[in-house]
Amino acid sequence: MSGMQVIILWLNVTLPVVGYWLTYLLPFITLMVFFFIDWRGFLIYSLTSILLVMMLVQPLIETTLFYLLPSWLLGIGYGIALKKKASLLSLLVFLSIIQFAILALIYALTLEFYQLDLVAFIYQIFNLDRNTNVVLLDPILIYAIALLQVLIGLLFIYPLIERFKLPIQYQLYFSKNELICFYGLFIGTLLLVIFVPSLAFFGVGPLALFTIYSYVYFFMKPASYAFYLLLMGLILYPFIHAIFSSFLIGPYRIFSVLFLSIFPMIIALFNSITQKRENALI
Repeated sequence: MSGMQVIILWLNVTLPVVGYWLTYLLPFITLMVFFFIDWRGFLIYSLTSILLVMMLVQPLIETTLFYLLPSWLLGIGYGIALKKKASLLSLLVFLSIIQFAILALIYALTLEFYQLDLVAFIYQIFNLDRNTNVVLLDPILIYAIALLQVLIGLLFIYPLIERFKLPIQYQLYFSKNELICFYGLFIGTLLLVIFVPSLAFFGVGPLALFTIYSYVYFFMKPASYAFYLLLMGLILYPFIHAIFSSFLIGPYRIFSVLFLSIFPMIIALFNSITQKRENALI
């Protein structure tokens, strides 16, 4: 397995056009080792991979920072999620937060040691003026990139997970544990908006993912009251956003999306209360 990692990383250096897309398979290699081998074997695998990369792949620091370390962490994340039989929503949230932390670390290190601002480069691509206020949106932009990378990775890895018959959840569902996380994230973000607005941007990305997922999920449910309640929220949102815009300036207006989270939370709470079975799906 360590040899396969080295081959992919070597191809990424010598043939970037081919090797880059193969790097999306690196977390799967770590996943297979983590899932089927005990922690001692996994430790040996990890140390062997680092030693082989040090001896055979250059540049070492960039390869480790941008590819080996992120794929190792994501592979562990996949392994934990599959062992816990996580739902698709839980898997996306868990992996996207890990990837967000990785990208934030890479951004900080490249800015410190290479004087390279990766986020500023992305703003240039979209022809955006990165002024003082817009900088506040950096956490949301980084999270969006992290989520996109996780989704692309899942497109590569899901067929392999199915091929090796690993436990994976395909169906959309909402568990009570996910509802607790949804409420906790909403309340935490709301409190940050009130007391430390600049930090609240870190919660907007995962909260938006929960909200979008819940809208898709409840629109697919047969209950008519859920459909009309969500539709009412979407109709009212432009007016709420206009009200928020009257006293919030610049990037802070994005906090109006918290309004959209209220309606699926009401539906989920009602369903969880009316469920007769403990830990039933909502």
